[in-house]
Amino acid sequence: MKTPATPPAPTAKSGRNLYVFGTVSFFNDTASEMAYWILPAFLTSLGAGPAALGLIEGTAESVAALGKLFSGFLTDVSARRKPIVVFGYVLANVVKPVLALSTRWWHVLLIRFADRTAKGVRGTPRDVMLAESVNRKAVGSAYGLLQSMDSAGAIAGPLIAWLVMANLGNMRAVFWIAAIPGLMAILVVQFVREPRRAAATKTGTRPAARFDL
Repeated sequence: MKTPATPPAPTAKSGRNLYVFGTVSFFNDTASEMAYWILPAFLTSLGAGPAALGLIEGTAESVAALGKLFSGFLTDVSARRKPIVVFGYVLANVVKPVLALSTRWWHVLLIRFADRTAKGVRGTPRDVMLAESVNRKAVGSAYGLLQSMDSAGAIAGPLIAWLVMANLGNMRAVFWIAAIPGLMAILVVQFVREPRRAAATKTGTRPAARFDL
């Protein structure tokens, strides 16, 4: 009886997408948490109350959920997933600094709408690309690292926002400074590589399982 082939061990090359996505996740979450940590206070400064905040966040999360449903279908039918992921990160980090120019609560609603749409659209293709980019025995570890970088950004964001507020006392300055990690996320995500098996789906044939780049 022929012994099944053992999957190749992870290498630095095979982990490229993992490290890229981890870095992007850190910068993106740092920017997001910087901006949205002070959002309730910012809305109050615009004359909006709890009802406006509830409407904004409820709409934002609903849009994100619907975006995930759409992105799942889009991921299955698209031969290339990188453009979808890049678009999601670019849109999210382009609109965040616009909060600094907001003068009405509904401006914030539109920005949150765009940001959560981007999050919903990019999530599924990113996860599929990551699963296809690492050894099948290391998928759990890969997602664990990704989530840890995400959490690190969620800690760094409020800390940086607090330092900015402590020194400048200006909420709009926080939004402008949040553009720096946002820009880093946009730049780093460009280094993601399309897993090879994604290109094979264009022919309609089922590609052989491949989990390393």
